[in-house]
Amino acid sequence: MISFSQIPTRMFTPGAYAEFDFSQLESGLIAPRLRTVLFGHKVAAGIKATNTLIRVNTASEAIAYFGRGSMLARMVEKYRLNDKTVPLYAVAVPEPAGNAATGTIVIGGTTAAGTLCLYVGGQKLPIQVNAAQATTATATAIGAAINAAVDLPVTASVAASTVTLTARHIGTLGNGIDIRHSYRVDEAAPVGMTVTITALSGGTGSADLTAALAAVGDEYFSAFVSPFADATNVALLETTLDGRSNAMEQSDGLAFVPWSGTLSALQTLGDARNSEFSVPMGLKGCPAPDWERAAATVAPVILSAQADPGRPFQTLEVKGILPPIGNDKFDRQERQYLLESGVSTYTVYGESLRIETMVTTRKTDSNGAPTDKLKLINAMLILFYLRFSWNNRIVSRYPRSKLADDGSTAPNTITPKIGTAEAVAIGLEWFDAGLIENYPAFKAAVVCERDKVNTKQLNLVLPPDLIDQALVFATKIQPRG
Repeated sequence: MISFSQIPTRMFTPGAYAEFDFSQLESGLIAPRLRTVLFGHKVAAGIKATNTLIRVNTASEAIAYFGRGSMLARMVEKYRLNDKTVPLYAVAVPEPAGNAATGTIVIGGTTAAGTLCLYVGGQKLPIQVNAAQATTATATAIGAAINAAVDLPVTASVAASTVTLTARHIGTLGNGIDIRHSYRVDEAAPVGMTVTITALSGGTGSADLTAALAAVGDEYFSAFVSPFADATNVALLETTLDGRSNAMEQSDGLAFVPWSGTLSALQTLGDARNSEFSVPMGLKGCPAPDWERAAATVAPVILSAQADPGRPFQTLEVKGILPPIGNDKFDRQERQYLLESGVSTYTVYGESLRIETMVTTRKTDSNGAPTDKLKLINAMLILFYLRFSWNNRIVSRYPRSKLADDGSTAPNTITPKIGTAEAVAIGLEWFDAGLIENYPAFKAAVVCERDKVNTKQLNLVLPPDLIDQALVFATKIQPRG
């Protein structure tokens, strides 16, 4: 029996009447549209208020919204350098009470003519030096160059031969801003010049993400990128995303946070966490600020996941971020240790920083037993995809349906048999899309039944075997005589 939504059954006026029914319009899988939200500080020149969710399309918009040289403006720039398509939002987090970090550059010696290649937060500043140039003149030139480069994370003041650097933002994050010279092997300070760098320190105060996360509300985001990677804020992100992911909210997302430190320090941080929602990214000695690295890393990850959440991320380039050099680079065994602790890793090819493996900190199940099932972030991304596509299929095809036992042929009615058919059909589409494997086992294990107590509820069990990622190719070569 054909039923209509708009055409009455008792019509006496002659004519041809046709209504549109879009319930079968969507064919194939409906994938979630992934979106990213960035958290960071603004400066006074930024026109947007703090703790407000803002859509940001371009780096120039970010400069207007959050101020030139601000943490958020730089994060947007690095994100858009690596991806220009995924919808991007930002929330400016108020700076904490505390102090901005400071450091110094002291110039000494009698120098030959040459170029001092100074790097501030990974950005190169070539300082031209004349033969026998006074150290005070060199310091003045350095200070002028730093203040002229308005996107740097520091400002400068000069007294005699000393340049004092002050982080643009208050807080402990300023302590990690990298200052160095002669990053590349063909660079060196002019002969006779001494450059004594005292790393930035003394930054105090930690931001609080509570109000910023509240500003996001129930908006859907697949990636939450936060440079505020202290234990309190990471725990807050994990708790928030756990709640957003429950069956009542279904607003799935992962928290990406940058960690910097030695192998042992990063292991300690990772070992202390156990969540399928947090994705810490670890490096030592990266010239770029953590906030820029985090934004630049997440962009290609989410872009790739939008096309195929099951595909691993190794070799994806993180553009615009200088990698660690020399002994700061973690070797393969050290990276293995980090991954075991739940810290995502990078590899370095020349001056190219590339993603190696993206993992969550989930290491044990709810009973405390060791598990690797949700270690790679692909598992969570695939689960997000499966839930979204299944829910959208049911909502679009059965928006106002009645529920009956098997055998009913009434219009606008779903039965357990029909529910099973829908589950089996979408399982095949998931299999064909490379999101699950072992389809026959999935098909055989689908359960769909009418609830015994609430007869208005249809219960289903969907048992997908998530596709794995090809990370290791183990080969035994056996020469024969």
